[in-house]
Amino acid sequence: MLQTRPFQRLRRIKQLGFSDFVYPGATHSRLLHSVGVFHTARRLVEVIERHTGVKDARGDQALAAALVHDLGHGPVTRSRG
Repeated sequence: MLQTRPFQRLRRIKQLGFSDFVYPGATHSRLLHSVGVFHTARRLVEVIERHTGVKDARGDQALAAALVHDLGHGPVTRSRG
C-alpha cells in the first residue's frame, strides 16, 4: 500500500506549510504524518486488545483508516483575510 501512487504523492505535500523557512527542522510531509498516525493507532489498538482481550477486524480497519486518512488532501492553503 505504501508504494501506491496516491500514497507516494503525499511525500510532496507539506504538513506544516512554510514553517521550514523559519524553523529548518520543521520538515514534515503528509506521508510522514500518515505513518506517524498509523504508529499511534497501532499502539492504541494494542492497548485496547490487551485490555479487552478481544481482537477482531475493527482493529485492522482502524489501522487502515489511520494510514490512508490523508489520501484525499491537497496542499493546505491559507485564506487572505
